[in-house]
Amino acid sequence: MSFNHAIDCYGAHETERAREWATKAIELARFCNDQGGLERSMRKKFASMKFDQMEGVRGEGGGNY
Repeated sequence: MSFNHAIDCYGAHETERAREWATKAIELARFCNDQGGLERSMRKKFASMKFDQMEGVRGEGGGNY
C-alpha cells in the first residue's frame, strides 16, 4: 500500500512525498519473507522514477493535484 501511495504522489508531482513513501515501503519490504524479491522490485521501480525532471512541476494554474 505505501509504495502505491508513493506512485500516486509521484503522479501528482508531489515528489518529496513520493520519495518519503517509497522509502518507507522499501524499508518495510525488507521484512517480507521472499528472499528480498519485493525489496529488489521496489528499488528497481524507485530507481526508474525521474524525480529530478519533476522538481517544481505543477499542473496548469500552479495548483496541486
